[in-house]
Amino acid sequence: MKNSFVTAGGSAVVTTLLSALAAYGFAKFTFALRRPLMLLMISAQMFPFAVLLISLYPMLKSAELLDTRFGLILSYIVFALPTGIYMLYTFFARIPSDLIEAARIDGASELAILRRIVLPLSLPGLIAVAVYAFMWAWNDLFYALTIMTSNELRTVGPGLLLEFFGEMQQDWGGAMAASLLASLPVVLIFAFLQRFFVEGLTAGAVKA
Repeated sequence: MKNSFVTAGGSAVVTTLLSALAAYGFAKFTFALRRPLMLLMISAQMFPFAVLLISLYPMLKSAELLDTRFGLILSYIVFALPTGIYMLYTFFARIPSDLIEAARIDGASELAILRRIVLPLSLPGLIAVAVYAFMWAWNDLFYALTIMTSNELRTVGPGLLLEFFGEMQQDWGGAMAASLLASLPVVLIFAFLQRFFVEGLTAGAVKA
């Protein structure tokens, strides 16, 4: 549980931060190849988990990040970042550009504008991205089972699989009890933040 909180929480925080910076650039700046780059970013979601892992694994190995929490967090960020950028892009695009221009005239820096104006107005989107990244990392089995090999660094998914099932044992009762406890954090988080999560996912669905 501790390893899952560290990896899922770290992934949620970093994914939300990077998504906010990238989405702000795509939504409020004009530069060459902006639309093709945005489409290229979104197209990363077309690839299955295994295909991305085939590319990630040798890179993590060369950087000596296999069997580390940081390496697992990076792998989660790679998958969640494109969706996070698109979700926040829909929020940032709806913020009036006149409001941002007025702040620039008053001498505010771009980071100050993002922190004091854009992010507070996009709170549902930020929460939606954080919840999405956290849930994806918490429920993951494939990446954690492949990248992590030490028992003391196992997350919830591989931990449940390797603890209660094997060639000579199938403890279904213990597995069901442990699965119930492992699902409680995600259920509670989603229950409290459901309104923001749904609003973040549906942003931009109806054009005013």
